[in-house]
Amino acid sequence: SNTNSNIFDNIFKTQPNVIQDVKHDLHVSLEDLCNGVVKKIKITFSDNYVKVFNVNIKPGWKTGTKLSFKSKNKYTVVFTIIEVPHKYYIRDGNNLKWNCILTQSQANKNIKITLPAIYKNDIVEIETKDKNIVDGYVMTLDNKGMPIKNSDIRGILLIKFLIK
Repeated sequence: SNTNSNIFDNIFKTQPNVIQDVKHDLHVSLEDLCNGVVKKIKITFSDNYVKVFNVNIKPGWKTGTKLSFKSKNKYTVVFTIIEVPHKYYIRDGNNLKWNCILTQSQANKNIKITLPAIYKNDIVEIETKDKNIVDGYVMTLDNKGMPIKNSDIRGILLIKFLIK
């Protein structure tokens, strides 16, 4: 019974030589999450070892995605993707939302709107002609949202009209 006690103690005893993971939040723009990008991140470890990691961010990745790298000095580096809020778009899963603020006069006319490009050079243009734009009206554009993992399809772009 004394032997079992020693085995139990050895299994659950914290070992002083175990090096903790190095955690690093990686702040990424919506454009980079949409198109994919390689980020070069320099990490200086507590033992003054310095390493540059090439983090390959795939199109469509979301906040919370984790990537682990082992480095020569036995550290494991864990990068966590954090999406940076966008000036115009709000991400909702694979979809993008944009609020379009118009005056009542603009809503009554046929106007053309060019949306900021987020996906490569894909410029999105919409017209309000024959749409009966009222406050809260939502226009949906298929295949104009975020890329869907392992697919050629993109999510939906939802444009909500707010009449001021």
